[in-house]
Amino acid sequence: MQLYFSITSPHQWVTLDHKGEVDSGVAEGLDSLPFNVTYHRVVAVAPGEQVVTRTVTIPVKNRQKLLAAIPYAVEDSLIDAVDDLHFVLLNTDGDNLVTFSYIAKHVIDGWLELINQSGIQVDALMPDYLLLPTPEVDSTMLVQTDPGRLLIRSGKYLGSVVDEETLPAWIQEHGSEASVQAGDHSLAERLASYGLSSISERPVGARLVEWLREEVPDDSPCLMQNDYQTAREKAGLNRYRAVAAIILLAVLVKFAGDVAELNWLTRTHERLDEKAATLYQNLFPGTKLIPGKARVQMKNRVDELRLQHGRSEFTALLSSTGKLLKKAGVNVEELQYRKNILIAVCTMRDFSHLDKVKQVLQKDASINAKLVQSGAKGNKVQARFEITGKST
Repeated sequence: MQLYFSITSPHQWVTLDHKGEVDSGVAEGLDSLPFNVTYHRVVAVAPGEQVVTRTVTIPVKNRQKLLAAIPYAVEDSLIDAVDDLHFVLLNTDGDNLVTFSYIAKHVIDGWLELINQSGIQVDALMPDYLLLPTPEVDSTMLVQTDPGRLLIRSGKYLGSVVDEETLPAWIQEHGSEASVQAGDHSLAERLASYGLSSISERPVGARLVEWLREEVPDDSPCLMQNDYQTAREKAGLNRYRAVAAIILLAVLVKFAGDVAELNWLTRTHERLDEKAATLYQNLFPGTKLIPGKARVQMKNRVDELRLQHGRSEFTALLSSTGKLLKKAGVNVEELQYRKNILIAVCTMRDFSHLDKVKQVLQKDASINAKLVQSGAKGNKVQARFEITGKST
């Protein structure tokens, strides 16, 4: 038996056996879910507004290295710091195209705490848009679940949530000839009114039980990976620890044979140390050089010089930018300064206000301002600017 339930109240729930649906309903609280039987799989369904799925090209094959590379490959397009986000690798293909998702750690922590407090042990956590039936090849599924809320699934691992205000922007981004499957006739007519020309109707319903009747997903889009591994998975790993040890030994034996490469790396490391020591003594004469630590000392001295320069530049940049943003009448939500760049996340009334802010920043002779990201946030517009001094 399997149990699917939505995290948000009222909680939709569906129980399935190997033949399909057994029962479904709505519970006011998590403690009212039907736990009168034992389930071999329990899936929590999360609101898709909090989960972002994206693709990026990264020429790395090793899974662990790939997981480490994803946050920094997209860091410049994120509003939140990468350390505050939980990243999940969903899929890779032969062309180095990586599909992944991310969610704020405090959000997933809150969900899991709520679930644990109810005494529920879950095996998977998935965004609701990835439980929609898989769209046809090169097509996108759109389903309205609530007034003004539309779920989008554009592939096995890709999806999002839009509202009526951001739907035109989504259509403009994907083009009027994009192939779309509408979840009902009314939505199909509304999409046609926005200029979409390739629309078909696929009545899949607006409720979890209707989607699962048509297609039951596997666990591949599960958000509970890495640091959020489930208790059942951890127990399974403990049982197979001996097998893992044998595999690890085989890997070590394989790499132990590559002595030639190890010797080359050792010689290269020694030559770099010698060159770094000579360069350090030339740049900083009279300072003590610790044997074997030339590169570390060089980095520390360079960092000190950068920090001294960066403090004065940051103060001037912050003063100029602060006056301009105050003049433009925006609400500054976040400021970061790194690598001589001031990153400002601001909220404005609308896109017209955003255009005026851009003009104010770009006309100022003391700074260079670039808009790197913008989008609707509720009834406001949020934008991310990168600002540097003219001398940078």
